[in-house]
Amino acid sequence: KLEKSYKGLIHDVFTNVLRALSSAKVTRPGKFRSCQDGYAVKSSLKAEDGVLYPLEKSFFFLPKPPTLILHEEIDYVEFQRHVAGGSNMHYFDLLIRLKTEQEHLFRNIQR
Repeated sequence: KLEKSYKGLIHDVFTNVLRALSSAKVTRPGKFRSCQDGYAVKSSLKAEDGVLYPLEKSFFFLPKPPTLILHEEIDYVEFQRHVAGGSNMHYFDLLIRLKTEQEHLFRNIQR
């Protein structure tokens, strides 16, 4: 149900209008903060660079391919260090294996 007017931060107003128009649930970032105080971390999935959002009940990777991984679908998570040498020591990879045996490897996440 739309209100006559809205006041507040633009992203809050947009979210409220979107929710009122579509009756869809809008997922917002939770308590996670990166070392740069952001809601996501830069990473790569397959050959595409993007951002990975650790949310309260899922992980969401954008922009391509948009990938939603629900926590309840995860079998295990494995952190992988980069081999010694070079500047890669400041990054790690995150492997998420699903109960369906499908794997998602998020590469080059800054420590």
